[in-house]
This record gives sequence, structure tokens and C-alpha cells, in this order.
Amino acid sequence: MRKYRVFVENSLIDLDERVVTIDKSLQRYIEQVLRGAQDCKIVVFDGSGKEYITTYDSETKSLVIEDVVSNCIQKSFSISLFQAVPKGTAMDDIIALCSQLGVDQVYPMITARTTVKQVGSNKLMRWQRIALESCKVGGFCSTTEVKQPLFLRDALALLNKADLVLFLYENAETNLRNYTTEIERANHIALVVGPEGGFDLSEAEELSKRAITTSLGAVIFRSKWAASVAVMAIDFIKGLVG
Repeated sequence: MRKYRVFVENSLIDLDERVVTIDKSLQRYIEQVLRGAQDCKIVVFDGSGKEYITTYDSETKSLVIEDVVSNCIQKSFSISLFQAVPKGTAMDDIIALCSQLGVDQVYPMITARTTVKQVGSNKLMRWQRIALESCKVGGFCSTTEVKQPLFLRDALALLNKADLVLFLYENAETNLRNYTTEIERANHIALVVGPEGGFDLSEAEELSKRAITTSLGAVIFRSKWAASVAVMAIDFIKGLVG
């Protein structure tokens, strides 16, 4: 039987009554796209580490809990992505891919060479929706938070909270393979990725004081793909993929 995975806030899950309350958009999706979910189970996750196997009740327009399991991927480490905002809709793809790969927080950054100098509330909400939708695919217990955009100078203070800071820089003489041991040991990894034109010299120097300056090897990736390739490499070293 097919399964469809959805995120629902914990406050809408009533274990005593064995019912999950859902909003109208999910109701419409179940009824119109999944055709009432007659031939599939709805797997609900709430970020707590549990999943709820449910069926759709067309009379009450709610989900009925059949079982509570812990089949989602529980990570023993966290990844915070500090991504300079690229032009166009590339940030949508970055967030979608990195959410599927288990990134915990995404911090959109404004830097000297980002063409985007301001992020409106509508764009931020779109990114947050994309992250939530993408988390359904990856199978992780937790969801990806897309934080308020910030300037690089403000991001620098947050980097100090991480066990390991990896700064992707095209001029680096080493790559991620050189830091396998450090990645294996780290509980909280911060990954810093620049815009299409890279960081300017003063920004790169400032980041180098706080981070391991590294690259993805000989292959040059567009900014759109660099973050997801790096996250996949970290997941591989951590034993999540591969």
C-alpha cells in the first residue's frame, strides 16, 4: 500500500482520541489528488521523532491514527547552512535540496556580492513552505527551519556556536575529504556558501579566521548546487547516505 508523508503541528495530534486535525488545503489534496486516500496510508510527522500511521475519515475530514512508530531518520548531528542569496529562484532549489538532505537550519545571507539586497516577507514565507514540503521527501524526523535573512557580519557571531565551521571557497587548497575526521566528530556543523560571484577578499579573510577553508575538489559547481553537494558529502561521511 502506498504511503504519503505530511507534516502536522504537534498541537493538532490528539493521541487520546486517536485523531489528527488537518487544514483545508490538506483535505483538498487528500480528496482530489489522492482520491480520498483509499489505497494509501497518510504518514504524519511532527518533528518529535515519531510518525503516526493514519487513514482519512471522509465524514469528519480528519485523520484517524492507527499506529505510532519511529521509522523516520533520527540524526545525531545538526547542520546549519549559511547561504548567500543567489539571484533569481535558485534559492528555492537550494532550500528544497538541502531540506531533503536533512539540513536543520538555513540562514539566507546578504553579502557584498549578492545581487539581492533585501528579502521580503512573501519570499521568506515561500522558502519556508518549500522547506516544509521538501522535508516530507527526505524521511527525517525533524524539519528544516528557514531563518530570517541576515548580513554576513551578523552571521559571523552565530558561527561561533558550531563545533565545526566549513567555509566553501573556490581558492581553497584542500577539500572536504581532508577533514573527514573533524566532520565525523562534530555534533553541530556550520556550512558557509557564497553567491555566484563568491565572497569579496575582506569577507573571505574574515571567514577564514573562524572556519576551515575548503572546497568541493577539482569540479567547479554553480552556487545553486554547491550547498547540496557539500551536505551530501557530509551525510556520506556521517553514514547517512552511500
